[in-house]
Amino acid sequence: MTGPQKRIPYFPVDFVRAQIAGIDVDSLRKNRELNWIAEHDQDTGFQTGIEKAEFDGLRFEIAPSGRAILSGSWHKFHNGGAHNWNDFDSHSFDQIVARLRSLFGIEPHNLRIIQIEFGVNLRPPLPPSEILNHCLRHNRKAFNRSHDRRGIYMEAEHDHYSLKIYDKGTQYSRPEHLIRIEVKVHNWTAHRAQGIETMQDWIEADKYPFLTQLVGRWHEVIFYDPTIASKRWQKYRDPLFWSELEAQRTPTTVKRHRDKLREICQTHGQQTQKTIADLIIAKVQDLQPRYEFQNTAPDPSDGEALRIPSSSIVGIHYPLPLGAIAV
Repeated sequence: MTGPQKRIPYFPVDFVRAQIAGIDVDSLRKNRELNWIAEHDQDTGFQTGIEKAEFDGLRFEIAPSGRAILSGSWHKFHNGGAHNWNDFDSHSFDQIVARLRSLFGIEPHNLRIIQIEFGVNLRPPLPPSEILNHCLRHNRKAFNRSHDRRGIYMEAEHDHYSLKIYDKGTQYSRPEHLIRIEVKVHNWTAHRAQGIETMQDWIEADKYPFLTQLVGRWHEVIFYDPTIASKRWQKYRDPLFWSELEAQRTPTTVKRHRDKLREICQTHGQQTQKTIADLIIAKVQDLQPRYEFQNTAPDPSDGEALRIPSSSIVGIHYPLPLGAIAV
């Protein structure tokens, strides 16, 4: 691929936790849309001094010090707090910004980022359960897994971030197959050091590094392609094999087996992991502001149209070098 990398102006966020700065907290206390209650300690029953209010999936908190926090799903807030199974495009995000301004007098520059989740909802090539049941490990971590009437939920927790993969369709009783892949950044320090301190900074920032991170994290998953018909490599389907391998063998040996599994998935499966990476890229492209591409009419299947590398360029040879993925 040649030529300059095209800037990506928009990337969908979901959960955001931010400190409200530059706003008189009394104006929030007096806001007619917010019904404030005093928080009580669950063990002692005494008041903690923290005041809380909720509105359409967002939570406001004011500490005794006067520090105010806004947290919750911006995607759900756009849907009146009801759900986040649909797409959250740039126009929807702009509507949220306008709504926060009109309802609470909060501008993006008033929100100092503490945590952010970013990711996409996809229609996968296979039923979500087949995909999720074949996600074995991520970056030397086991997935925390739950399975109930809302479907399968998997999360690999790391020091500064978590990777979440789950059945979004079953969660909201949708007729279509939907899977969500997202990264939750627990510690925003590294991004703050790069100049992304407030939601206004987020809006203005190039989102290409976040696309790289999401696709990269997905490719880091040890994934046994469920379309492999042969039983010859069943050991690679066992999470215990990989946990013992990582605990007992050298990184070089682990890499050799991971490379072997990728080769098997490529030659004996339908390259499901690569297909999902391509879907992530296509979805992010589809959610961009319409004016960005109204004159070029890019083919959504063509990563080159956005100068976003398709996973055939990013490669089946993931994981990326550690320095290439922001944490």
